[in-house]
Amino acid sequence: MIRCFNFDRFKNQKGSALVTVLMISIIITILGISLISVAASNFRLTVVDRDFQAVYYIAESGANIAVDKIRGKVDELSEQVLSHDAFFQSLNNYINNEINTVTLDQFEESFGEQPVAEVTVTVDDTKRIERTEDDYTKEVNTYVITSIGRIGDRKRTVNTTVDIAHKIDIVKGSKPSAFDYVVYSSQSLSLPNASNISGDVYSSKVNLESAGTQIDGNVISETSVSIKGSSNIPRVTGNVYALNGDVNVAAGGGSGIVEGSVHANGNVTLGSSNGKVLEDVFALGNVSVLQGASVSGNVHSSGNVTVSANGSVSKDLFSMGNVTLKSSNAMISGNLHAAGDVLMESGTKAGQNVYLNGDLTMQNSNKNNNSVIQGNVFAGGNIYKGNNTQINGNSWAGGSTNQHNPGNVNVIIQPENKPKNPQKPTFPIVEKVLPPELSVFSPDTSKNITVPQGSTNFIIEPGVYGDLFVNGGSTVVFKSGDYVFNKIDGARWGQSIRLDLSNGPINIYSKGDIMYTGPVYVTENTKDWKGIDVLYRDDPETAIRLAGMVYWETHGEFYLNNSTDPRHWFGTVYANMDVDLSNCSSAFIIGALATNKGVVTSGNNPTIIYAPLGGEDTGGGNGGSGGGPSGEGKNSLSPDLRFRINPIREN
Repeated sequence: MIRCFNFDRFKNQKGSALVTVLMISIIITILGISLISVAASNFRLTVVDRDFQAVYYIAESGANIAVDKIRGKVDELSEQVLSHDAFFQSLNNYINNEINTVTLDQFEESFGEQPVAEVTVTVDDTKRIERTEDDYTKEVNTYVITSIGRIGDRKRTVNTTVDIAHKIDIVKGSKPSAFDYVVYSSQSLSLPNASNISGDVYSSKVNLESAGTQIDGNVISETSVSIKGSSNIPRVTGNVYALNGDVNVAAGGGSGIVEGSVHANGNVTLGSSNGKVLEDVFALGNVSVLQGASVSGNVHSSGNVTVSANGSVSKDLFSMGNVTLKSSNAMISGNLHAAGDVLMESGTKAGQNVYLNGDLTMQNSNKNNNSVIQGNVFAGGNIYKGNNTQINGNSWAGGSTNQHNPGNVNVIIQPENKPKNPQKPTFPIVEKVLPPELSVFSPDTSKNITVPQGSTNFIIEPGVYGDLFVNGGSTVVFKSGDYVFNKIDGARWGQSIRLDLSNGPINIYSKGDIMYTGPVYVTENTKDWKGIDVLYRDDPETAIRLAGMVYWETHGEFYLNNSTDPRHWFGTVYANMDVDLSNCSSAFIIGALATNKGVVTSGNNPTIIYAPLGGEDTGGGNGGSGGGPSGEGKNSLSPDLRFRINPIREN
């Protein structure tokens, strides 16, 4: 049977299908809008994350750039002969001038904005010094590096720390150099009245025969030493060494004091009531303590010893020869040891025991002026006592005795009671100190410099020049680096020198003479200038450290003229010929003075303060002690041990 399609029913469902299609369209539209919204949100998050990461990378790059710069400077300074203080001070100056004051902007633009990194470096207050049986010293400083990366208003901060170590290997028994002395001369040295010298002095022969001179250090002479002055007593606060000669303190009259010990390969003579040694005396020859002179320590002599009226030895006396106590009040407060004979004249005293291999003779002029031994006597020979002389202990004699304890005669003196041998003098060096070799350099005589009269802060850059001629009233500035001149002529009125040590040492070489006068000013930050006298008054350690960074060498002579007051000099001076300060009264010098073939002369009342040379190694032995006991040297650590970086972390 044939069925017919019901069009009426289809017509009834047509509206329902339209609604369904419409709803599906709406749902698809909503889903599309949601997908677009999610995609847009994800895009925005991606951009933010991209910028966030970019800012971090900028901050990290800034820290790495600072690390690389510091590492390079550490490697550079490690090749220089520096003390720990000079090494880290130079590094700190570099960081302050080249890193902390600079915003790093060498990055590519990021979507139209310039990224920058702001870096700061600070020193951790922790400072460590390590020592191992004097074989080396090592100092480690910790630096904190902070880097802020910026792109527009977005920023991130990272930091890290680096440990930087400076190690100096110490050469045991290393021989001192000429630059270990405040004054070094291969010829004789005579200092004028009221010289005030701070540091050790070395010369072929030393004469301190002037009133009021004081040396705060040791005196070393290749031959003899004479210390004598008027009522204003010359004084050495350290030890005195005569390598191949005698030492005379106030001999022939006058006064002289040695606060340390005296060591002589020859004889030692102390004369007059103001001839004094406050510690021990060691001599390979004879020792004479004349009228009123005194030794506050022990006396050791490989020869004979004489102590005259009112002369005294406060501790023990040891002699390989004879001992004579001459006339009233000559006194040995400790024990007396003599390999030969002992003569005690009237009124003399031995405060403890007497040990001798020879004969003991005790004299007396009257009962009120007798000689006295407070302890025991052990004599390998005979004992001769004058009337009223006293041995307050017991006595033993290998020979005879005329009146004291006759039972202890013809006895064998036991080893523990035999006289002890004196100690030989000791010296800080075995051989004499030779002058260093002169540096090799060539000036450029086509490049002469004339500083106009009245010039203010006339800057001379490091380089090779001819003559330097400085007119009156001028201020000349030398910067960190090396200079070569044909000669330096600056001995005129109203002049001054400025030494800018901001970036390290200054080394100045001259074929001809160096002549100058006037005050000296220094800085280590390019701006805060101070006169060396004011700097030393306010901060002596800094003044001495900076003076150790300045070196002057002339193949001629060095003159400090008297045209301008004050008369200053700063740094180590090494002259082939003379160092002449004779026209300058009250000169003030921080550094050292050394000559190759000449002599050092000075005017009255100079003040010379030693500063160890710690500048760059100049190749002629003039770059410091090279790791000796003076505390200077190259960094002996390998690059990976001298510079250690910790991981970079976000703050």
